[in-house]
Amino acid sequence: MLFSNRDDVKDDIMLGEHLKDLTNAASTVEIAVGYVSSETVRGFEKPFVDATARGAIVRLLVGTAFFEGLPKNTRASLDRLNSELQSYSLNSGVFVPYARKYHGKIYTFRTDGWQRAFVGSANFSPSGLQTNLECTVEIGETNIKTKVLDYIDYLFSPSISTVINKAKVPHRGIEIPRVSILERTETRYYNLDSMPYFEIDMSAVAEKPKSNLNTYFGKGRVDRKTGIVAPRPWYEVEIICGKELTSNSLYPKGSFKLITADGFEIPMQTNGDYYKNMRSTGTSKGALRVFGQWIKGKLEDSGALTQLSPITPETFEVYGKTSMRLYKIDEHTYYTDF
Repeated sequence: MLFSNRDDVKDDIMLGEHLKDLTNAASTVEIAVGYVSSETVRGFEKPFVDATARGAIVRLLVGTAFFEGLPKNTRASLDRLNSELQSYSLNSGVFVPYARKYHGKIYTFRTDGWQRAFVGSANFSPSGLQTNLECTVEIGETNIKTKVLDYIDYLFSPSISTVINKAKVPHRGIEIPRVSILERTETRYYNLDSMPYFEIDMSAVAEKPKSNLNTYFGKGRVDRKTGIVAPRPWYEVEIICGKELTSNSLYPKGSFKLITADGFEIPMQTNGDYYKNMRSTGTSKGALRVFGQWIKGKLEDSGALTQLSPITPETFEVYGKTSMRLYKIDEHTYYTDF
């Protein structure tokens, strides 16, 4: 069966209507999508709660929320639904993946007598279930259906996802403040034509989706006391350099100062195997975010980067520079005009 939301095909059933019918009949309802809307969450609140009240398990996973944030109204709707579902069973509720961002769209329904699985393009929203032209199909082949159901179990496993009230999900649309410990230095002028330097290929660094400049999109950190999961700080970054750089005689080993062309002085450090990890350092709270604030701040201010979005090679193309030169002034001081 194909669900496309076409209105010119008589036997093309609207997916949203079909989901409510299956919810009323299933003993386990599991939905894993990239995005949801508060309107759809409210529209399904009663059938979901009614199902849990009669003993069913109902679980909704919002795949991008932990890393991209949620609008205030959507978060409120999800919190209310989660509270109602968990009041009947702690196995039910609203979940968010904190290990990796999930973007798929899967709807599964199970009882002791049958299993149904639907995979396609439709998010849990009015556009996905009604207005957009979508393509969602029911998986009929038994082996593939089993793999889809196993994948759903994986998505809801504790090592991948957590219930939404145990996660610090950022509010979409609220600007993340920058730390205040970036220190201005006196303006200095250098003859760069005669100064030795090495280059970091920032486009290559940006190809790492969960490290380097994109550590925010790595696995969230769990507070051991509260069990609350939070994303890595947005401005916390490091650059992991390859051996072709660390073996360069100009490459810094240990602590050094980075002086920037726009007038900042950043305490830096390289450590780890071959001194490959380059990051800001210091004893002040937020010191690890200073280097990231400087880099991401420049990208944000130029319009090349939006907060809570990954840095890609295209980000640097829009910015206008794809590499960062570090000019060596002395053994412990470097300059960059990035």
